[in-house]
Parts: sequence; structure tokens; C-alpha cells
Amino acid sequence: GGGPKNTIHNNNNNNNNIALSALAQPLRSLEGVRDEVIAEVHRAPERRVDNTITRLYESSRLLHMHLATCEEARRRFARERIAQWVLSLGLLAGGQVGALAGVTQGLPLSSMALLSALSVAAAGLGALHARRTLRQTEASLSSQHGLDACFTHTHQRAVADGDQFATALWARAAPTVRAAVNTIGLGNLPHVSAANLARVKKVW
Repeated sequence: GGGPKNTIHNNNNNNNNIALSALAQPLRSLEGVRDEVIAEVHRAPERRVDNTITRLYESSRLLHMHLATCEEARRRFARERIAQWVLSLGLLAGGQVGALAGVTQGLPLSSMALLSALSVAAAGLGALHARRTLRQTEASLSSQHGLDACFTHTHQRAVADGDQFATALWARAAPTVRAAVNTIGLGNLPHVSAANLARVKKVW
């Protein structure tokens, strides 16, 4: 017959089956985690490359934004400086040419000398006005508001499209741009050519 030994043997088998069944799910989960870890390890080099490309993209965009905005501020200041000094030199040259023409036409020498002196005085006042105007222009362009306006001009498409990435990059770049502009001075900033800007842009 079956006897007690067979009963004990069957009980042991049942207990083993229950134990194996209880371990099966955790083992399957562990194997799944292991497979995920192995897959992540294999993907790590690719992920590092992706991260490097992303950092390069952001860095090149930041550099282009920095250069383009500084160049726009420098260009606006240079344009105002030329306009002011042309005005001052125009006053001087106009008076001198007028005085010389008057002398050649036989007008009184004393009157022409007075005209010449007045033109020199007007040019001097013009130069003082030019310096004051240029200081104000530089302060305005170097302010956050002025640099924001330069950024808006150089990135018109991004601003018009509501490009949040470009706006976020400008928020990061703006303090550095302002520090550079205020430290070096708009009159001392080097010219950045369109070719150089295009070269940076090729990176992305």
C-alpha cells in the first residue's frame, strides 16, 4: 500500500513545488531587471554621445547668440559715433570752407575770420555734445533693456515664433553678454563678421 512513507514523500514534493512557484515570479522579475541593466550598459556609449552632441549644440547656440548680440550692440554704437563725429566735423569744415570762399569772393577778411572762429567754436561744442550723447548711447545699449532689444533684432524669427528654447538660452547668455559689454566697452568690442557668425552656426 501507500503507507506513511509515500504520504511524506508526496508532502515533500508539494512543499517543493510551492516553494519553486513562490520563487518563480521574483526570479522572473530579477531576470527582467538584469536584462534592463545589461541593455542600459550597452546603450551607455550611445547615450554619452547623445549628451555630448546636446552639449555641443547648446554651447554653439550660446556662442552664436553671444557674438551676434554683442556685434549688434557694437554696430549700433559705431553708427551713432560716426553720426556724431560727422556732425562735429561738418560744422568745422563748413565754416572753414565758407570763410575761405568769402575771402576769395572779396568779402571782408575780418568777417570771414569771425566766421572761421565761430565754426571752430561750434565744432568744439558739437564734440562735447557728441561725447555726452555717446556716453548716454553706450549706457543705454549696455543696459539689460538695450541688450534685450539687440537680441530681439538678431533673433527676430525665434522671437516671432515664440521659440522658448532661444528665450531660455538668452536668459543664460544675457548676464555674460552684459558683463563683457560693460567690461570691454562697446567702442572696444572687436567686429564679428557675418562669415564668422555663419561658421559658428554651421556647428548645428
